[in-house]
Amino acid sequence: MSAKKSAASAKTAAAVLSGDPETTAVVPVGQAAKAMVLPAGIKVKRVVTVPSLVLKNVGEPHIVQFMSAMRVSKVVDKKDTKREPAIIADVRDVESGRDFILLVPSVVKANLDRDYPNDEYVNRAFFLQNDGKRTDSQRYYDFTIVEVEPE
Repeated sequence: MSAKKSAASAKTAAAVLSGDPETTAVVPVGQAAKAMVLPAGIKVKRVVTVPSLVLKNVGEPHIVQFMSAMRVSKVVDKKDTKREPAIIADVRDVESGRDFILLVPSVVKANLDRDYPNDEYVNRAFFLQNDGKRTDSQRYYDFTIVEVEPE
């Protein structure tokens, strides 16, 4: 990305974060997000296209609030694969206020289901970080999962 585009993206992000959430919407476009400012008297009722959040990058922290319970994705994979459907949840990034569809890793799901029965994790915020694999033969990634309370 050029320096000019990067600076423009930073200005857009600042404008979105400081804007009125009822009249400013973030519309995902590829890797970037573009702000859409609505005319006076028009309010955002619902954002239909919500970007995905995947916790693949080892060491990258995310602080998210679960806005819904985890559920099985309705997106159908190719017929010739035998993968299980993805587990997803609606989350809000606590720092930016942006909404995402979180592709919930199996380890995160198992821990939240165990420690927060009956979907008690909903409306709670968590620090989530992919800690990588301890050994090459390990099947799953380790995760740091910490319930936090935003101030």
